Amino acid sequence: MNKKILIPIMMAFVLVTIGFFKLHPPQSTGAAESADKTVLKIQLKQTQNNTQTYQIEYDYKNNNPVIVLSSHQFKNIDIPFLVDQFDKENVGINEQNQQIFLNLKKFKQSNGSFQLRKLGEDPLLLNIRNAKNELLYQSKIDSDMKEPFQEATTSHAEIQPAETNVAYNNLEAPSTEVDNNQLDEDTTEESTNTDKNIIDDSAQPEITRDPDWDRGWSERAELLVARGIEKKLPTGRTSMPVQYFGALNYALTNTGVYDSVRGRPLRPGLILPGPSRGTGRKNNLTAANSAIITYRPGHHWNEAQVDDDDDYRLNYYLNYTFGDGLLYSDGWFNDAEDKAYRGSQRNFITTNLFDYYLPTGDISKPRIYGPDFEEKDVWGIDEHNVHYYIKNDKLYRDGNPNNTSSKNVVETIKQRLVFRQVMKNTIVQVTITMRFDNNNTSIITTEFKNIGTTYIDNFQGYTFRDITFLYNHKRKGSKQDNIIRSLGNHVGAYASRNDKFNSRIEFKLNGYPDSPYAWSARGTRSTFYQAYDGDHFPWNFKGLNNQYDDAFTDIYDRGDRDREPSFGKPFMDFATDSGISMHTKNQPLLPNQQVAMTYSTNIIQKDEVPLLDLTNAEENSKENPKVIPYLSNNAEITGTWLYDRMHDVNVKYVIEDADIKHKDENEFAKHIMQNGVSVTKGFQNQSLADMHNRVKHPWTAKIPFNELGTGLRKVTFVAYDKENKCSKLKTYYILIPEQTEVKNFEIQVMTPESSTEPGFPYDPRKNQQHVDKLTITG
Repeated sequence: MNKKILIPIMMAFVLVTIGFFKLHPPQSTGAAESADKTVLKIQLKQTQNNTQTYQIEYDYKNNNPVIVLSSHQFKNIDIPFLVDQFDKENVGINEQNQQIFLNLKKFKQSNGSFQLRKLGEDPLLLNIRNAKNELLYQSKIDSDMKEPFQEATTSHAEIQPAETNVAYNNLEAPSTEVDNNQLDEDTTEESTNTDKNIIDDSAQPEITRDPDWDRGWSERAELLVARGIEKKLPTGRTSMPVQYFGALNYALTNTGVYDSVRGRPLRPGLILPGPSRGTGRKNNLTAANSAIITYRPGHHWNEAQVDDDDDYRLNYYLNYTFGDGLLYSDGWFNDAEDKAYRGSQRNFITTNLFDYYLPTGDISKPRIYGPDFEEKDVWGIDEHNVHYYIKNDKLYRDGNPNNTSSKNVVETIKQRLVFRQVMKNTIVQVTITMRFDNNNTSIITTEFKNIGTTYIDNFQGYTFRDITFLYNHKRKGSKQDNIIRSLGNHVGAYASRNDKFNSRIEFKLNGYPDSPYAWSARGTRSTFYQAYDGDHFPWNFKGLNNQYDDAFTDIYDRGDRDREPSFGKPFMDFATDSGISMHTKNQPLLPNQQVAMTYSTNIIQKDEVPLLDLTNAEENSKENPKVIPYLSNNAEITGTWLYDRMHDVNVKYVIEDADIKHKDENEFAKHIMQNGVSVTKGFQNQSLADMHNRVKHPWTAKIPFNELGTGLRKVTFVAYDKENKCSKLKTYYILIPEQTEVKNFEIQVMTPESSTEPGFPYDPRKNQQHVDKLTITG
């Protein structure tokens, strides 16, 4: 028989013999009593030429010494080095499940130990099990192993049995003599080494969550929209920040959860319905979204969106994710891209679970898939296990929870979405919790929990956030119009627009106890993205200067988290993808173990006009004017301006009699802008950081006394930008009292001497009447 055919058959036999054991999830920690106790010892022996050699000592107390090495970093193990020690007859390889079978019974050179060589500098995440599927070792080995690892254990932790087995370099499968009946004998306890996968010094902490996570939460079948704290606008409208799962148009109409995760609806046809428009699910619920709704008096913020161009009748909608709140009418000429990404299809949460289904063979660059990916036994989102919960919450306008007055308290809700990703018997539960704080910041925490029975030796949870500005459910401009910039001090990133949006969205990505391990201001795909061999998303194979739309070089690259271009500067020198990518730290995830990731977003509406203030105008009014002191040279008035929309602002004033009234304030403002006196010496420039952080800029107006005249006067100020958008007028009242005419006076001394000089003073000894006292008249 052809040797290439014989090898897979023999390896399949090995799997039947040692692979299909009875599976047991971990129960507790502690070694169980067993006659087949195995002692394992691992120690670093040598480091040379970017390789490390480890001595593995073992002491078997049974007759079937077969051990299985498994690692997602399969290619980092020097397999020829193992073959040289064991001979090819005693080594079997399963590349698909990344396993190496070693038959120690027929290991001729064995003195109770063998050597394992690791390639490269990255730590090797390694599992070692015996023929009974007992976990002997479960952690990393790297150059920092100064003390030997030693463990005696009979623990059971399920490993997926291999389905195909290919011997290394056409080697024959190892011969084994495993008693299948013996494999059914197990213990009820386990001892595991749960050393965390720490690649660098800054480990992502595990956050302890309430075990009764659903306490106080109510499950709903239909979606809701949560409100923030509203703000009155100069236009008379009210601005309301909102948050929701999926797309705004579906959340406002309380679309059902089950309806959201189904496929796109079929479009109407003359006889039969036609194909659905677009790709992916109808509504991408993994998108933890937020928006701004502005509504006019007589309307309400939670009205359904209307596909109408009459802005007067519409509530205004500002959205920040492609496809969020996107409406379109049926027709053959609709934008195909808009149809494809309707329902927030570029904003999603996923894991690296797909790499266990179709591994790349490189642990540092696993395959990532969108939650709309589906194949047999492989689910990006298990549509039958998606649940939506709400909990009542309160916000406080002044930030003080002790102030419970009705005007201070805002009733709202927290929201939570729970879904599952499934890869055969490996199941990860994803819980997304979203809430507002008193500053209208949307705080999003995502928890990834292993609820299956399999041990995941390398796990990462991912969030991809698209940033695209939409106004009234219409897309405006391209991604180059909203380059992502730094918030400074490694805080995070923001993007802004100065047109109809007149707003910015900020991402705080550092500072939380479980902030993302890595984040990058680039890299977006779609919920229906399917990884394949020719794609490298989100891994950058050629460097950031060549492949700008990839987020990371590998799972150890922290992206822009450790890169700070300074406030307001883009993270790259050219236009990037309009997105934020983030992921948790790569680490093992045992059954019932979880890892969390928290970040926040804040939508800030920029000032529509400059804000002007008079700082020394307390209690100043027409009835209580500032009285100018007698003989003052000028009247001094101080104030500030701030503006977070443009760099340059000019402040001017005019002086008038207090009784003059103006019918049209807009015309009066134009008059001041054209004819007034500038107190800022023309347009005053501010930095981008000052503009973004709403810094108040002080000014002082010293109005000459002779310009005021006498009586009650008023000084009116206005601030405006280079587009002539002006602030509200500010008026300061001054009272100048009547002043007496000033004349020159002459004084003449009459006695005792009409004139004297410094060299010839008056001498009282010459006149007896002035000796005791001096009397001067004039």
